[in-house]
Amino acid sequence: MAATVLASGTSTAATTTLSFPAQPAGTLLVLTLTSSALLATSGSGRPESTGWTKGPSGVDWVEATMYAKVASGGETSVQYTIGSADPSVYNLVAYDDGFVASPLGGPSSSLHSHNAAGNASTDTTAITPTAGASWLVVANIGGSRDGASSFTNPTTLTNSYTRQAGALQTTPDTYGNTQGSAVVTGGTATSTAGSWGGGGAKCTYGQLWAFQISGGGSSVTRDAAGGVTLGGTAPATPQIARSATGGPTLGGTAPRNLLAVRTADGGVTLGGTAVAIAQSVRTASGGVTLAGTAEAVPRVVVTATGGPVIGGTAPTVVTVPATAAGGVALGGDAPAVAVLTRTAAGGVVLSGTADVSGGSVSRTAQGGVTIGGTADATARITTTAAGGVNLTGTAEATVIVARTATGSITLSGTAVAVAKVTTTAAGGVTLAGVGDVGTSVVRDAAGGVALGGTAPAVARVITTAAGGVTLSGTAAATPLVTRSALGGVTLSGVGQLTSDRRDITVTAYLEPRRWSAKIEPRRRTATLDPRRWEGHLG
Repeated sequence: MAATVLASGTSTAATTTLSFPAQPAGTLLVLTLTSSALLATSGSGRPESTGWTKGPSGVDWVEATMYAKVASGGETSVQYTIGSADPSVYNLVAYDDGFVASPLGGPSSSLHSHNAAGNASTDTTAITPTAGASWLVVANIGGSRDGASSFTNPTTLTNSYTRQAGALQTTPDTYGNTQGSAVVTGGTATSTAGSWGGGGAKCTYGQLWAFQISGGGSSVTRDAAGGVTLGGTAPATPQIARSATGGPTLGGTAPRNLLAVRTADGGVTLGGTAVAIAQSVRTASGGVTLAGTAEAVPRVVVTATGGPVIGGTAPTVVTVPATAAGGVALGGDAPAVAVLTRTAAGGVVLSGTADVSGGSVSRTAQGGVTIGGTADATARITTTAAGGVNLTGTAEATVIVARTATGSITLSGTAVAVAKVTTTAAGGVTLAGVGDVGTSVVRDAAGGVALGGTAPAVARVITTAAGGVTLSGTAAATPLVTRSALGGVTLSGVGQLTSDRRDITVTAYLEPRRWSAKIEPRRRTATLDPRRWEGHLG
């Protein structure tokens, strides 16, 4: 059982109004109070004046009282009035189950204790609700003590009672009120207690009030037809029964009465007063028909070839049968009627009345793939005997990509060039073909690289013993670039410069400012003046 706190707090007014949301009919409303002045016993502004029932009550330094009412569904406030504008503490809780409203409330008790030193706890006198029913027992623990903030409310209650709400007034004196509850079985005695915090309350009351639950609020029974009926005091009383044809019927006072029955051919009909009455039946061919008064009457059946047909009054009637080759045909009055079939070679053909009677994708004898049709190109991709790939068709080029005996790849065809890239014995690469150049790039014994072919020049770049580089070939010059003993670089060859006197050698840098010298080839010797930043060999 769920409990909802509608109001909890304190007041210093003579008349206090508690406002709350309207609760469903059948909800039990319980108000517990602790006040420093006596409650009014006549006139308006009292719970009794709006149909509430007063329960156990006690008066000493304070008055502790309980009120209750079974909601009709329209209550949104309750008032209480005390003798003067003095402190009062309240808790209003709603319990959402069906309750016996007449008479409202069963056994109750009220236990008072007054201890000038302060009560550490407050007990209640046990009550025993009538056997044969379930009961909600509500507890009211109230107390007071002079002085500000002299104690605190109980935070828990004993014997499986649930503390639902608590409120505390702390000035100028302290007033407390706690409401708790438990559901018990009739014929069993019940009681509870709560412990005060701080110095304890001086004047206390412990009260209990039992309310009979009316059958739990709902009833689940089997009716004569073997169905199930769910009933109670809730807004709806639905009934689930088995119809004459073996289907279930859902009815009651709710906005819709729905009927679901099994049709003669094994389908299911859903009908009632709702917007649509739909019927789902099994057709003679094993399909399913969904019909009714709604906008569309679709139909799904199995065709003679084993495919499904979706038809009706909707914009499209589509047929999906199985073709003789084991493919699938999609047809109807839509813009395209396409047929997807499997070819003898295990490929797939897509055709129809659309723009393309499309292509044929099949597997060739060598394990390649052929794409064909009436489109712009009929392309064929096959595997060559050498393990390459052959692409052919009616397009501009027929190209063959094959693997040569040395493990390279040959690209050839009817296009402008047939190029061949192979690996040489020395580990280089040769590019050959019918084009302008047949070029070979190889690695020689000295670790250099030779570029050769039918071009105007055959160039050779090797490493010399001294760590330099030699560039040679059939061109006009065979220059040699070597490193001198002093770390310079010498360029020589069979060209114009052959004399040692005309060789140019850089031997060193001059310090401390990295001086530079200009060397003229017409004179052999020169001197540098160390006092100058730039020397001239004249």
